[in-house]
Amino acid sequence: TRVIGGGARHRYSGSMEFEVRGERAISRRFGVMLAAMAAPLSAQRTEGAACNAECERAGGGETRIFAPVRAFGAEAALSFRFKPAAPIYFYCGAAYMRFSLFADVLDAPRPATDIGVATGFGLDQKVSDRYNLRFQFAWNMMRPDAPPPPTLNSPKSFTRDFRLSIGVRRTFIHK
Repeated sequence: TRVIGGGARHRYSGSMEFEVRGERAISRRFGVMLAAMAAPLSAQRTEGAACNAECERAGGGETRIFAPVRAFGAEAALSFRFKPAAPIYFYCGAAYMRFSLFADVLDAPRPATDIGVATGFGLDQKVSDRYNLRFQFAWNMMRPDAPPPPTLNSPKSFTRDFRLSIGVRRTFIHK
């Protein structure tokens, strides 16, 4: 939930995400990770018994999906492994998300920007000398964009965004 007001909770619906991630080792156990992502299939979502006037005009109910939203984001983080060859890694850094529409459907159509902390962990399963199968869980604590005054709704102080990804990791520099 990103915005609360009038007995309703406004947020974005879940979406498939495309991500490109690059890593560079800075020591045997530490590295720098950069990522760019796009989630083209999200939407505004409003929940709650007192959904809002827009929900009533759209047919009422506890949950209502509105306009499609495109989300783009980036992360920059420091990664760590307990042992240099360990398959499990952890990371922490900064996150940025840009949404094509604000979460509250009653707000004027405008983009929204969230910034926050990116954390996560993952597992690399070696497939060959150059390829790993990667499983990663990401947890971002974001500060939602505030609606411009005047508004009856207020943004939550922080929101949590979760991502589970499965992908292929390719090593370009092989030692």
